[in-house]
Amino acid sequence: MSYSSSSPSQYHSIENFFSHCSDYQNQGSCDQDNKCNWNNDKCDKVEGFNHNESVSDKGASDKGASDKGASDKNSNTALSDNRNANYLRNIYLLHILLVAPLMIYIGCISQKHDTLHPILEVISYVVVLFFGLSLLKSEITGNWNWKLSSILNYKESEDPKNSKRLRLVYLLHLLIVAPVLYYAYQKGKNNQQVLGMLCILGILALFYHGYVYWRSETTGQWNWSL
Repeated sequence: MSYSSSSPSQYHSIENFFSHCSDYQNQGSCDQDNKCNWNNDKCDKVEGFNHNESVSDKGASDKGASDKGASDKNSNTALSDNRNANYLRNIYLLHILLVAPLMIYIGCISQKHDTLHPILEVISYVVVLFFGLSLLKSEITGNWNWKLSSILNYKESEDPKNSKRLRLVYLLHLLIVAPVLYYAYQKGKNNQQVLGMLCILGILALFYHGYVYWRSETTGQWNWSL
């Protein structure tokens, strides 16, 4: 009975497969590789990759990983991206539990309740300030996945992942949400059309943030693209 053994070149190929992640020097390059994950300021292989998943029964490591990355067929744990999960979770829940219901109540239910209208002005200013700074920081630094505590830090490394979705979100808040909120404060007391727009905006906000919160919680992927 004969036993097959892997050649030194095969072991060298396996070693390179798991060690190439350390060659990436910044988070943006690391995240673009499905086999790698940025953790503790360094690039390492994604959890869930192991010898058996990357190497075929014959020991040929070049056949163990597809061009799209072996993690495509692994569990959701290998594909999870929970960076800033707490921050994004709070944003989604804030819209689901407070912002959207307030807009729906003022625009759809209590259209003549004047005491709540000043709140719309405050929210419009907060929206312009926060999303304006967010868009400015992301465009200047090229980093779209930063923490709230670093909103004024303009020296971060590039991280373009999720940029299309976040840019669209920021622009929608600046060009549509904030103007509608402010206009509803100014003219909404006697203008049913303005209050109708506020009502529709609140309903859309509730459905959108409800969906992204459900998707992120169930998949573990908090930084996904459109």
